[in-house]
Amino acid sequence: MNKSHNKQFNCTMCGACCASVEATLKTISVPEEDKDFDFKVKEDGSCGHLTFITRSDGTPGIGCGIYADRPTICRVGRYIPA
Repeated sequence: MNKSHNKQFNCTMCGACCASVEATLKTISVPEEDKDFDFKVKEDGSCGHLTFITRSDGTPGIGCGIYADRPTICRVGRYIPA
């Protein structure tokens, strides 16, 4: 896994990163800086912070209700292979 902070990740707000957070948390090591974060998980296994939003172009989408304050593990751009 590439942990570069330089990699640009163009989010399309599809929600795929957050749709199976329960499975993800079981298969990866949570970074030390995220150990105290309350990872809320819905009954369907998706992130508890996943919500419906209105995109900047006015179309509906799925997004993070705590995007600005999301934990390190949710900053997927740093995990995208080069």
